[in-house]
Amino acid sequence: MKKLMLVVLMIMFMVLQGFPQEAGVPEKVKVSLDALLKTRVSNQVFNMQGVGSYFYVLQGAVYVNVLFSADLDADIAESRAKLDAEQAVKMNDYNKFVETEQKKIDEANKKIREKNLNLPEAKKILEKTWEKPAPPESILPKTFHNLFLRVVQDGKVIQHFKSPLPFSDEKTEYYSFPLILNPGQYDLLINVDRTDDAKDGTLLISLDVPKMTLADLITPNKDILVSPVTFYKKTVPIEQTENRFAVIKNCYDIAPFGQEYYPYTGAAYQFKADEIPTLAFFIMGFDQPAWNVTVEMEVQQDKKKVTTFKAANMENPYFFQPITFKKGEEPLTPGDYVMLISLTDANKKSRKARIEIPFKIVD
Repeated sequence: MKKLMLVVLMIMFMVLQGFPQEAGVPEKVKVSLDALLKTRVSNQVFNMQGVGSYFYVLQGAVYVNVLFSADLDADIAESRAKLDAEQAVKMNDYNKFVETEQKKIDEANKKIREKNLNLPEAKKILEKTWEKPAPPESILPKTFHNLFLRVVQDGKVIQHFKSPLPFSDEKTEYYSFPLILNPGQYDLLINVDRTDDAKDGTLLISLDVPKMTLADLITPNKDILVSPVTFYKKTVPIEQTENRFAVIKNCYDIAPFGQEYYPYTGAAYQFKADEIPTLAFFIMGFDQPAWNVTVEMEVQQDKKKVTTFKAANMENPYFFQPITFKKGEEPLTPGDYVMLISLTDANKKSRKARIEIPFKIVD
């Protein structure tokens, strides 16, 4: 199984390396991306914004999911309205054609019936028949927009990607796409282009990929190191995953592990008291084959302890635990809180880490 997973990850690494050349990229898009790299300023079309970046440990690199928003629903509605209008014209022409042809048949059959009145049964003429053709079918295109991406490091383009943007009647919160990158600083140049090339929007995201490779997990460090923390609304296993670069909607996935993730997004964490989000993060800096880290958690308000959680032991480097917001049996009241997480290496008490997560409980 481990060998199979390594093979899958190698395939994903090669697939996500990008195209060697920008084949099939409209000239307008190339010009927009060149301008974006030079000015580092979005053209403001589609009101595109970065939403967040999420990281996962791989053998020799980091699996990155980048989230961004773009106001495309109204633009898609405009394009669909245009298609509907074109379809209405086609149906009108079709109905007129059917009506005209049917009238011709009816007139011909009327004459035949008049002739047949004076003819014996054996010599009567058969009336004409006509089968009308199928009406023009209304077929939506597979996409209304394409995403073009350049990954830039130290001013040089190192990867190119292209993907259609999915659409559905579900409201769009954000889009996401995956990358496999070494730790370091990158500029992501994003262009969303309408398929008719009538309009395109740009966005530059500065991406700092942390040191989160497998080697970083097991390289000894004086203190416990912790990856950025994330809260998830839910995670969903998926049987079929995209083994290629692809943009998806309102979630992100880690294809090699067959999971879709639905993170809480935004500058600050906000939860309803009855929600049960899942908290996740990696620990790093351990050279031992077995992790044994004690995790103690409490919630404070105005620096006063409100509630504590049962201490847990991490026996692997990935913390993934549902969180309930209660004081005793009662849900936390609306307000500002801080979650404090203390990590201690059970094998070496001096190795510690502390995480503080401000959050808000809302009605």
